[in-house]
Amino acid sequence: MLTFDAWVYTVSAWAGILTHIQDLHDIKGDMAIGCKTTPLVFGDWETHMIISFVLIPTSLYSLHLAHIIEIAPWTLIVPHIILAYHVLQMAGACYDHKTYTFYTYIFCLILGITSTEGVDFKALAQNLSRSTMNTIGGLMVSL
Repeated sequence: MLTFDAWVYTVSAWAGILTHIQDLHDIKGDMAIGCKTTPLVFGDWETHMIISFVLIPTSLYSLHLAHIIEIAPWTLIVPHIILAYHVLQMAGACYDHKTYTFYTYIFCLILGITSTEGVDFKALAQNLSRSTMNTIGGLMVSL
C-alpha cells in the first residue's frame, strides 16, 4: 500500500496527463490569440487520437501503479472508456466542452474513492443505526 503522499502525486499526475482535454473545446480562440495548444501543434484529429490511445491509458496506468484502481476497478475503468469514446467523437466545441466536464466528474470520482479508502462502511452503518435507535424525536433514550 502506498502512502498518502504517493496518492496525491498520482492523482496530480493523472490530472496533469489528461488536462489536454480542455484544449479541444476552444481551438479557434487559441489560434486567434496565438496559444500553442496540443491541437494547434499536432492537429485536431491527431490530438484526439493521442488523448484517446496514449494519454487516457497512461493515466489509468498511473492509477494502477498507485493501487487506486484496486479500490474500485470497474468504477474507475468504465468512465475512462466512456471518456475515450467522447474524445473520439470529434463532434465540435460544444461536445468537447461536455467531454471536459465529464473529465472533471471523473476527477471528483477519483478524489471521492481515494478519500474513503480504509473506511469500514459496515461498522459505520452499524454505529449509525445504533445511534438512531437510541434517539426518539431528537431525545436520547437510554436502553
